Amino acid sequence: MERVRNHSSAVVWLSAGFIVAVLVLLIVWPLVNGRQALTIRDEIDRISRPALQHVQDARRSFLNEISDLLYWRITREPDYLQEFVNHRQDVERFMQEIESLAPEMGNEVLEADAALERSLAEWRQLVGPTTPTRADFADESVLRQNRTVDSIYDGLDNLQRAIENRLEQQRSVILALEERETTVVVALSLLALLASLGIIQIARRLTRSLRESELRREEAQQATAARDEVLRIVSHDLRNPINVLSMASYQLADPQVKDDARLRLVGIIRRSTDRMHRLIQTLLDVGIAQSGRSLVLKTANHQIAPILQEACSFSEFDAARRSIQIVCKESHPDVTVFADREKVLQALTNLIGNAVKFTPERGLITVSTAQWDKEVCVSVSDSGPGIAEEDQARIFDPYYRGAESQGTGLGLSIVQRIVEDHGGRVWVSSELGHGTTFSFTLPAGGVHSGIQRAS
Repeated sequence: MERVRNHSSAVVWLSAGFIVAVLVLLIVWPLVNGRQALTIRDEIDRISRPALQHVQDARRSFLNEISDLLYWRITREPDYLQEFVNHRQDVERFMQEIESLAPEMGNEVLEADAALERSLAEWRQLVGPTTPTRADFADESVLRQNRTVDSIYDGLDNLQRAIENRLEQQRSVILALEERETTVVVALSLLALLASLGIIQIARRLTRSLRESELRREEAQQATAARDEVLRIVSHDLRNPINVLSMASYQLADPQVKDDARLRLVGIIRRSTDRMHRLIQTLLDVGIAQSGRSLVLKTANHQIAPILQEACSFSEFDAARRSIQIVCKESHPDVTVFADREKVLQALTNLIGNAVKFTPERGLITVSTAQWDKEVCVSVSDSGPGIAEEDQARIFDPYYRGAESQGTGLGLSIVQRIVEDHGGRVWVSSELGHGTTFSFTLPAGGVHSGIQRAS
């Protein structure tokens, strides 16, 4: 009996010791594991996020710098010159901040920062090291400046992407630490559960807390992804009208331009500013689309011919600079589509802009329509180099860029989303060396099924 009592007592003491050991581990392990995660979070708050904010601030300041330069060259107002100098100093200040943080963020960020600095140095050399030089309306100078501006925007995109990759790596490490912490805590909780019924309540509270933490983390990640998506779309879709405004402003300032040409340039500027306004207004729809919901479409019956003509006019300036001919085939006035006019115009502008980008000099771009029963098919064909078969399978994927692409990889995915939310289809037909044709369908006028109306 005494032996049994002693054995039971030993079991009790062993069980108590086991529970205490488990409780100690439950307290100590999260502290040790959390210290590592806290160190990484501190690095994110101290280095990565400020660097990303500096890149975004540098992008805004550079855009203002370009705008002030254009206005000064046109008006010669000293206020614009001072604003130009101020914004240039802002860009340099933000770049210095990034340069001080870059060594702590790895080689990818360092290389992207160095490439961007080279492009900025070339820009300063072209327009003047401290103040801009007199306007040079020679085609070669304008082309070099536009190419440098594009190079700077690409450099900003690459630097932002490198910092975001660094942030993603840091978040992955934190997530792995948290997953390891979760695994250990759950395992110890299960062991303690076998020794004491009281551990059950602890395990329940821990599980509930972990689930709530996971939900909050997923919501934060989705919010971050949506914000980054909006920034990329702004950078991508605003670039074409900004370039058109730049070139048209240079031409307007030329005293040799005739009155009828000036009126045409004013029309181009007006349409480009209207386009920029429409793009900004659609950012909310992009956020809705990224959240998994359908776009809210303001659908109505529209003649397709005016939409095609307006989309072609947005790219005619860039096409003319490279002697590319855009042929917009006339559609019968009775050919109508039931669609959101602005969304269709956005999709067509993306497709025609891509065609201009990849078509060689003195090439041909054709925009046409065809009436199919209850659908209208719109096609954009070019005489470019064509698309490899392996790239065609992924060309509509977000962020996918082929070997020759210099964009963000968002344009065609935006086109696909717009078309599919209208209940249509989009596809590509191409063969290397024989050009490319992008086609999509829209419901013909009067066919309304499956399309979400505006509230």
